[in-house]
Amino acid sequence: MLKQDLIDEETFENIYGYRLDYLLKNQQVRRRLAIYGSAGKFDAYKESVNWTNFRQLLKRFGKLEQLKGPVASSKQVREELTKEKEKGKEKVGL
Repeated sequence: MLKQDLIDEETFENIYGYRLDYLLKNQQVRRRLAIYGSAGKFDAYKESVNWTNFRQLLKRFGKLEQLKGPVASSKQVREELTKEKEKGKEKVGL
């Protein structure tokens, strides 16, 4: 849409900007875009053809730097998901 001038950047940011932020909160998405060390510290951007357009979009809207923040370990992510599932079961009464 942006490349074809169907929408201007300000409108895009207002409509879709929050979605980029939510995607960057997703640990799996972040790990596909960047390389993180064992402690979850940013090492480098991945050079993946599949994510090139998305990475360019993040850069265009000044959000690419968010990848440089640490990510949770896989173990931490699993523990958080388990806790969320348990909370959901409690709400339903299971």
